Amino acid sequence: MILLHDGIELVLDLETLRLRLRAHVREELDRVSSNNRGVIDLSRVAEAEAETERKDYARVKQLLGAWPAPLAIFLRTPDGQMLAPEARASIAKGLALLGSACAHLNESDMAEEVFRLAVQYAQDGSMAGEVFRRMGEALLNQGRAGESIAALRRAINLGAPGGTTWPLLARAFLERKRYVAALTCVREALSHGASEASLQEEQRALEAALGPALGVFRARVGAK
Repeated sequence: MILLHDGIELVLDLETLRLRLRAHVREELDRVSSNNRGVIDLSRVAEAEAETERKDYARVKQLLGAWPAPLAIFLRTPDGQMLAPEARASIAKGLALLGSACAHLNESDMAEEVFRLAVQYAQDGSMAGEVFRRMGEALLNQGRAGESIAALRRAINLGAPGGTTWPLLARAFLERKRYVAALTCVREALSHGASEASLQEEQRALEAALGPALGVFRARVGAK
């Protein structure tokens, strides 16, 4: 096989070419890993959470945006596979915050990649419910209600706070015109501490869709 490298003609057999390509890939992975060793600073998670509360999503991305590439590589190493649960949870939380930030910044492709990586780090640990809740919320806000339902159900099964997760699931079912399921979610949200005021929009949508039948149902079960 004849190749040109910096204007110089090289003649290589196929096996030699494969070996050179593998060496080049290894060098590139080592370079990326070396350049980013100081990037994964878990103390940034708390700051990113505070910035998320302030809705400064650009700042969250600035704090954590360099995480995905080295973490994707690290996950495939023996050290990555043996990571302690606490470290996994912190990384998953940071990635979930970054995924939400990317979604709010209309960077949906990057958000999906980050959430997928967050799921791999979270596994079924303490942060898994929060990762799926944020993923479901991002999908819902992107107009992908059908896809968000599975993520939000998974979040609930993994212990995500019901007061914030059930209302999102109610919205998703409403957008899919599954009104009875949405009504059930509203009732669950109220029973898990969500306020009546926070669910007014969903309640009005259910009243418009179900009409008198909703009043009859509430009278029979004593529900709000």
